[in-house]
Amino acid sequence: MIQDLKRFRIKSGMTHRFHTLKLKLKLHKLQHNYQKLTEEPTETSQIFSRINYYFQYSIVIIKDYVSLLIHPTNYHFFRVQTCGANPDDPIRKTKFKLTFSSYSALKRFRRRLKIFTFSGAGVVSIAIITVLASQVMFLKHSLAASYSFVQSDWSGGASTTNFPNHTSNQTGWTQYYSADPNVSATASGVTLSGSQTAWTQTSDTDFKTAGNTQTQTYVSGTGTGASISLLKPLGTACTADSQCSDGSAGGGGGTDGWCYNSICTSPWISGPCGTNNLTVNRKDLPTTYTWETTQTTCTSPQCATGLDTSYPSNNTLVSDNTVNFSSYPARAACQAIGGRLPTMAELSCIYNNRSTYSVGGAFQYNSYWSATETNSSYAYYLYFSNGSTSNYNKTNYYYVRCVSGQ
Repeated sequence: MIQDLKRFRIKSGMTHRFHTLKLKLKLHKLQHNYQKLTEEPTETSQIFSRINYYFQYSIVIIKDYVSLLIHPTNYHFFRVQTCGANPDDPIRKTKFKLTFSSYSALKRFRRRLKIFTFSGAGVVSIAIITVLASQVMFLKHSLAASYSFVQSDWSGGASTTNFPNHTSNQTGWTQYYSADPNVSATASGVTLSGSQTAWTQTSDTDFKTAGNTQTQTYVSGTGTGASISLLKPLGTACTADSQCSDGSAGGGGGTDGWCYNSICTSPWISGPCGTNNLTVNRKDLPTTYTWETTQTTCTSPQCATGLDTSYPSNNTLVSDNTVNFSSYPARAACQAIGGRLPTMAELSCIYNNRSTYSVGGAFQYNSYWSATETNSSYAYYLYFSNGSTSNYNKTNYYYVRCVSGQ
């Protein structure tokens, strides 16, 4: 057993020395590799070194090329001599491969270089300008496609999920998104659903009650026998004034319409008085009016001078019916039926030809207002009992016979 123990010790000692030697060999190998890596350049470092060299070389060439173009020959002659004399500059040694036998040779080389450079630049510039000009002058227009969509059949019903494609469903599409309840969409087309409602009017009370108005129509009969009709135009047969239109743009009837000799006739009568198509209404207004609500001087836009030939310097109510005449009741009443007040000269002529203008309604043996003002408190009137003229307070009530025309 003692011998076995000795052999174990010897063996263990040899094993320990062997492993120690092995570790030392590995360490030595690692040190050798590290030294090799640090002392010898790698392939990558060599590539970067070459790139840097050629980059620096290119910069020198560009600088020298530009310098030859812009600096004088003597500058370059001494520069070449100085750079060529420097043997330690690898870039310079590789660059200056050309030699010049004399100053004149360098000058000739520089002249040729300038001619080549500027002529080449000119050619390139012309080429670029030509290309750009051709792009501008020969622009091509964009092209667009148009599609027609035709649908005549809606039998497919409403759908909020299916939509037609503009290339493959231009015809034959039968669906639609939605439709109103009163719209019927079928294979034969789209139609509106019609409905009928019966309405019967058995009384004319609503048409004749005070405060109710009617335009363009008249009522015939009473009670269950009443009927409503459109106003009759001028020149048609009639039996009452209420059936006739007055011929104006508004087509008013009632007191404005006139059934004369059973024919609807214009209520404006032409005659010998005035100029510019002056016409006189066939009858007086239904009530009397004041000339003005207060006694003040009439000014523009309601009044102007030079309108009455009998009193050219006096203020006279104008014929423009777009003016507000709310402060002049007699003039406003004529405005309501499309007329105006006559001037004093026109009113005198109407009196002298009253038989012509009274076929639709006789004149009263009383006073009628004119459109002519006397002063701030008075206006002119004509007394149709004897044809005398005078003036009186504007707030007094007199009869009115309207005229129409300028």
